[in-house]
Amino acid sequence: MHEVFTNTISSAIIYGRNSSMFFMVVLLIVGLKVESRMVFHLYDENECKTTDIDCYKREDIEYSRFVKKKFNCYQHNNCFGCKKIIIEKSKDFPLKFKSVAGEETDVHAFIRREVVTYDDFSYFIRILMNTSELNESLRIEKFLMVVNILDIFEFEKNKNYGRFIRRILLPTIFSNQINDTKDGSCVQKDVSISFLKILFCEFIKIYIFDKKFFDQKISEDEITNILKHSFDINSMINLKFIYFSSDLLAKIDRCLTFNPEFKYSLKTIFEKVRIQKIFVHSHDSLKHVSYDTQYLLFLYVQVLYFYSWMDMTFFESLARNFILQNIESIYFIYCNFLSFSESFFNNLAALKNIYLIDSYSYTIENLDKIYPYIQNMISPLYFEIKSKKNIDNFVTINTNEPYIFENIDKNSLLTSNESLITPFELKNKQYQTYIFSMMQFDSSVFRFEFSVSNSSHIPKEISIIIQNICIKGFIIENAGIYKNIRKICIWDSTLTNKFLADILIFPNLEDINISSCKVLSGQKILYKRHENMKILFLCGTFIDNSKEIIDFVNCMPNLKSMDLRKNTNLNIFDHHSQNNKITLNYLEKLYLFDENEYKNDIPDISNLKSVTSLHIGEEYNYGSIHKLFYNKNLKNLKNIQKLSITQFEIDKSDTYSLQECKNLIYLYLYNCKFTDISFSQLFDSNKSYKLEKIFLKKMFLTATDIKFLSKCIFLKHLELQIYNVPKELIEWLKLLRLDNSKPILELVIHISSKFWIEIGLLKEYLHLNTQKLYII
Repeated sequence: MHEVFTNTISSAIIYGRNSSMFFMVVLLIVGLKVESRMVFHLYDENECKTTDIDCYKREDIEYSRFVKKKFNCYQHNNCFGCKKIIIEKSKDFPLKFKSVAGEETDVHAFIRREVVTYDDFSYFIRILMNTSELNESLRIEKFLMVVNILDIFEFEKNKNYGRFIRRILLPTIFSNQINDTKDGSCVQKDVSISFLKILFCEFIKIYIFDKKFFDQKISEDEITNILKHSFDINSMINLKFIYFSSDLLAKIDRCLTFNPEFKYSLKTIFEKVRIQKIFVHSHDSLKHVSYDTQYLLFLYVQVLYFYSWMDMTFFESLARNFILQNIESIYFIYCNFLSFSESFFNNLAALKNIYLIDSYSYTIENLDKIYPYIQNMISPLYFEIKSKKNIDNFVTINTNEPYIFENIDKNSLLTSNESLITPFELKNKQYQTYIFSMMQFDSSVFRFEFSVSNSSHIPKEISIIIQNICIKGFIIENAGIYKNIRKICIWDSTLTNKFLADILIFPNLEDINISSCKVLSGQKILYKRHENMKILFLCGTFIDNSKEIIDFVNCMPNLKSMDLRKNTNLNIFDHHSQNNKITLNYLEKLYLFDENEYKNDIPDISNLKSVTSLHIGEEYNYGSIHKLFYNKNLKNLKNIQKLSITQFEIDKSDTYSLQECKNLIYLYLYNCKFTDISFSQLFDSNKSYKLEKIFLKKMFLTATDIKFLSKCIFLKHLELQIYNVPKELIEWLKLLRLDNSKPILELVIHISSKFWIEIGLLKEYLHLNTQKLYII
């Protein structure tokens, strides 16, 4: 390629106002360094294949950079019949390719002319480089052509990208309101969801300005994890969809009713660029949505997700109105039906799959058929617990007598699971049904929760909750049960070290929760190493032998989260103990509200190598933060991302304690006593930090603090519960209100009613939708 432009040739592209032709002015400048250019190669695939030097025969053939692989565009070294479009200075190109920043060489992209023609691409470049070319009209055919080209490339989805999309939307809307197009042939079917999300968002913003409607409360990754966890379907990766909150859906519905221009524009664009995957998230039940809204938004949908709906009247309306004729897969995640019937799906002609995840109905038609199904799940575990091998392990707390187990009866099982949707409710074999739900049984002491799927007769996950009893041991021998126990909770009970040893035998146990208990040390126990334990929660519990708990914790080498709060006689991070220490190489979250027996000493957590989230309190003396973050053995805390400090005493000796925490994104300070220092002096004001969320509770704020906050360029959320209102805070908020170039800061302020003048000023400068003021 490079021999075509020898001797540092530079080219300039000149656009004719009414012509799509390019005239190349070539300047030959010898010895002068030329800035990197952007070169688009438009090649004919058939012509390339017939050449003697065939790039398609090379074993090391590579896809073109910056072009999505699904378009099968390949890069080559020798051009044969390529038509080139050159942007002389790549930095002048309005859109940015992914991973191009800082490149000194020319940027090359190769596009098959079977994907986009030279004339179409020339037009695209012309309006991109000079948007005034658009004038005031853009026919829908041209709009779809530009949409297609935008979706071919891997552009960064930055502000310029969004602005250009809006810039082509506006003249398209204007043009097609004047010139009604009836052409149904120009339909763009294969636009990527990632592009469609931006297109739809920019379209809605033209008519709906309030940003609160565009907040996505749950991500594609979270939904992917829920589905994989529920059904073990590995193909469910990289889910993409258009997100609607019920608030946004209601807002669009009102706009369609009262704004004919909005209705026509929505129809013009999205009958051509069709939305095929939608996720609807309900904050409040949305019962009525007009037929027009249903038709315009849902007619072409193939995959539909309902998340957290307490009333499915809206879905029933979609089905009853024959809107969902193209639907292939439908997901109900954490939804409740007033009544559930298979008749809902009779009108869905293309339906292939139904997924129900923790979804329930207030009315179940086949309740009698559910009983054997539930009994087969729950009875084996209950019979194991009440068997002879456990007869001496459960004793009543008050009388010290053996516990008398209740019987499982039909009424108790059905009462606990009367809303459960089971496979008995769906018998149609024209589509596949996947159900994942929680089944439970309650007695005075035990509660069992089973996560079950219709694809298996064995519980997928079992949670056991035990309360108000004395437990000396715990023996489960049924492999189908103990291999699926994932969580054990013990509340308000007395337990022994033998019980702790017994539960470590369950190989897939991940979560232990012990609250308001007594842990007694009996005979010497050797704890079995447990590789899969992830979470340990210990709260309000008396520990008979603290050293034994260290052995218990060290048997869980892969623990991710440990939460220790308000326990008695528990000093597993005792600064004075050198022989027996906690060693957890993979611990990420540590909540520590126990280790305050020695107020002058910080907890010894030097053996914790990977903590990124630390929550610590209470009542540590001055200098404790400095000791914690400047301990030569605690260099790993420099990588902390989330820090919560409660009721510390802080003075000048703690200055700059957090200056090296450059990865900190979350800071929470509660009821700390500051003496001759402000919170911002814990940092170095000359350094930049990644702080996104800051919570400052029960403290005074200084001018220095406000200056520090104003320099936190990544700050998205700030919550203040302050004893004063410095004038600098009001001035800063005033500047934020006037500066439209910066995103609106989510701000919550709690202040006393005695600051009535300041309250008036704050109300004037707070943004109504994302910033709140509470008077206390």
